[in-house]
Order: sequence, then C-alpha cells, then structure tokens
Amino acid sequence: MSDVRCPACHAPQALGADADGTLTHLGCATCGAVFAIADGLAPSAAIELDDAPPAPARPMPRAARPQPVAPPQALAPPDDARVRRMLVRGVLVALGVVAVVWWMRPRRVPWVPLVAAASYETPADVCAGKARCVTVYVAPWCHVCHEAMGLIRGMQARFAGSTLVGVRVVVGADDRASLEAMAKEIGGASFVDLDGSAWRASGTHAVPHWLVVDEDGKVLREMSGAYRALAPQLEALGLTD
Repeated sequence: MSDVRCPACHAPQALGADADGTLTHLGCATCGAVFAIADGLAPSAAIELDDAPPAPARPMPRAARPQPVAPPQALAPPDDARVRRMLVRGVLVALGVVAVVWWMRPRRVPWVPLVAAASYETPADVCAGKARCVTVYVAPWCHVCHEAMGLIRGMQARFAGSTLVGVRVVVGADDRASLEAMAKEIGGASFVDLDGSAWRASGTHAVPHWLVVDEDGKVLREMSGAYRALAPQLEALGLTD
C-alpha cells in the first residue's frame, strides 16, 4: 500500500500506470473519484481529473445554518375603551389647565358711576391719579359694618391728603334713607349704591368688604370682615408701606 490518497476523500490508494507510463490513473474504491499522478511526481501530488465525480456534499453544521426569520407581527388595533380613557384624561388635563389659568388671572373691578351721599359736601374722586384706591362696601343692616365705623374713620384720617392712597366708602343694599343716614354717620368720601351696580361690580357676597385696586382697576388685595384695630387691617390690605 502506497501513501497516495484520494484527493476527494483522502482514502489510501493503490498505484497503476498507463500504457505509456506517464500517468498513473487511479479510481478511488471508497468515493469513486478518478484521478491521476504524473510520472516523476511525488505520490502525494494527485491530480483529480475533470471527469471525476464531485466529492459528496457534506451537511452544514447546525450552528452555521441560516435560521428562518419570523414574519413581522401585525399591530393589533387599539382598544376602543382604552382610547376613550385616554381622551377623557386629555380633556380633564386641559380643563384643569384652563381652570388654573382662570383662577390665577388678575381680577379687575369694572368702573361704575357712584352717587355721592348728600352729606359729602365736596364730592370728588379721592382715588383719581393715585396708585391704590381702597373701597369699603357696607350696609345699614350689617352690625359688623356699624362696629367697623371707627376703623373706617381711622383709615380715612390715616390717608387724608395722601398722593398715593385714596379711601372711599360705598353704602348699599338698603333703601335710600338708610343709605344716606349711614353715609352721614361715617363721613368723609361716602357714596350711595342706589341700584346695586357697585355691589355687583365688586363681586362680593358679604359685608363689610374691602377692595384695594390700582389705577387700572386690577385687584391688589381684598377681604371681607374687619379687624378691631387699624394696624392689622392695614397689614391685611397691604397698606403698611
């Protein structure tokens, strides 16, 4: 047995020469391949002939085989109930934002004509050209308003002649005789709200009610009720500076 091996399957082969002695033709008994060795070449220099059958195919290792790709999954249509919930949440969030903006907007008191009380001898707009105007709305039937008369007079005296703050009193929610009587008792720049327009413009539902507005009517401070002393009342209305 020589060391010639089949170039296809590498099985050991027996040598056999052609008639002219130039080639040694071999047929592999193992895989059937036909090949030749040229004369003078080393036995390992086997040349596979063109008409030799191809070497048997070897199976590809499992790890190297291409894996099938799964087809893309179609997206399921959105659930109607889920869509409705999302829409409701979106609407609620939008309404919440609108409510916050509305709540935080600067409130303004519309201008209404005021009728000076008969006891107001020199009717004038004590708030004209001043940075802040204090308006206190009172009613004759309100016992707290009567108790606050001294507080109101003290505030009028505090800002008498001030170029920055004006103080005026509006008496309403009763008949004219009662309005005039209370305005006379308080004194100073007093006005009577005969038709309730000042009451509606103030946006209040309780008396006494205090409003501090700027020259454009924007509300800076407001409160209902009254302190017994002037100092805490001024502080509550932002009038201490």
